[in-house]
Amino acid sequence: MNVIAVPGPSAIIAALSISGITAREFVYPGFLPPKHNMRVKMLEELRLEHRTIVFYEAPHRLLDSLSDIYDVFGDRYCAVCHELTKLNEEVLRGRLSVLIGELQQKVIAGEYVLVLEGKAVEGITVEDAIPEVWGLMKKGLRRKEAARMISQQYGLSQKALYDKSLKQEERDEA
Repeated sequence: MNVIAVPGPSAIIAALSISGITAREFVYPGFLPPKHNMRVKMLEELRLEHRTIVFYEAPHRLLDSLSDIYDVFGDRYCAVCHELTKLNEEVLRGRLSVLIGELQQKVIAGEYVLVLEGKAVEGITVEDAIPEVWGLMKKGLRRKEAARMISQQYGLSQKALYDKSLKQEERDEA
């Protein structure tokens, strides 16, 4: 069955609706940075995100960005949406490795919306989540509050997150 998007106010919502990816919640960080190092840094910050992630991407960076996404996230399921609500609307769905191969054979033009599945929540350990605790602390939250928020987000022990982040910080300072 061919599912098409109905024109509306947002390409993000149109892409989510036809992506084939469950998106009860999603995060939209915008366009990926144009420079490789900054792009990888942003992707690393999102690596453990369990919500669906939506990016806009320019045609001249599409393949480089998809390769960086693959390098950081692994072979996740993704939808690459192009020309939404237009006559030539196209949505490619599949694993990143397959999509990159398909797109290398195409002429790439126009803006793209990338819909990437989030990390499976059950696969996240306390060690995996420590960088997120530190990220919230860098934004001004106290360790206790950061550990509480991340524990609720991933169903992890708040005490374990707090203790582990404190021990790692002490080890890094030594």
